[in-house]
Amino acid sequence: MKLILKNLSLGYGKKTILQDISCPEVTPGSLIGVLGANGVGKSSLLRSIAGFQDYNGEVLANGQALQALPQKKRSQLVSYLPQTLPQPTSLTAYEAVISAIRAVREFAPNAEINRLTEHVFDQLAIRHLAFQSLASMSGGQRQLIGLAQVLVRKPELLLLDEPTSALDLKWQMSVFEVVRNMISERQGICLMAIHDINLAMRQCDYILLLADGQCLSFGAPKEAMTAAHLEKAYGVSGRVEFCSQGTPYVIADTILHKNLV
Repeated sequence: MKLILKNLSLGYGKKTILQDISCPEVTPGSLIGVLGANGVGKSSLLRSIAGFQDYNGEVLANGQALQALPQKKRSQLVSYLPQTLPQPTSLTAYEAVISAIRAVREFAPNAEINRLTEHVFDQLAIRHLAFQSLASMSGGQRQLIGLAQVLVRKPELLLLDEPTSALDLKWQMSVFEVVRNMISERQGICLMAIHDINLAMRQCDYILLLADGQCLSFGAPKEAMTAAHLEKAYGVSGRVEFCSQGTPYVIADTILHKNLV
């Protein structure tokens, strides 16, 4: 997968949310963390790339404009996980995941559909949830089922909006491991909106940091997140330190601006 964003601008009505967002081509198999303060446009950016919100500019996937692709082709290439959790319905987890893959492979043999579904349950280590109804699950469990619905399609471009927000540390690490394995295997790309800066710094290959409707920085975590960028994007003073293994992490010290929300 080759992904390039060129001068992407979007908004609601006359209100511009993001403008001139560009992202150079990155190495296939890369995980890009999309960071920024509440309301900066992280979710809007992912929705636009997924085709659920209008935008100006270009999103090129393998040299083709995503806007120009037929919906069926686009849905096979791109999978999007919204921030909202799957609804607590009477459907079992297994039924919910099968319906997700049927949406893009409607004529696939049942044996193949079942194989792919069982494989994603094993990948995420959630086989024990397969025949529970979504209504009986916790928020974190439903979040894992939503992720399974996305991963089972085996897309080349993954768009994940806060996929670990309802999960504890063990499951957060598990999700990142599964996502990394998948994009490595498919030589795909994942854009993940995330609020946990240190989790993103530890797990992502690149950081796309948004502030004031623009791309404040893009690059490897230790380059994209600096004390100056932390102040501008989040309104806090802080430091970027390095652990014993050389991984950068942020220590926030003081709130500078109290009107960000």
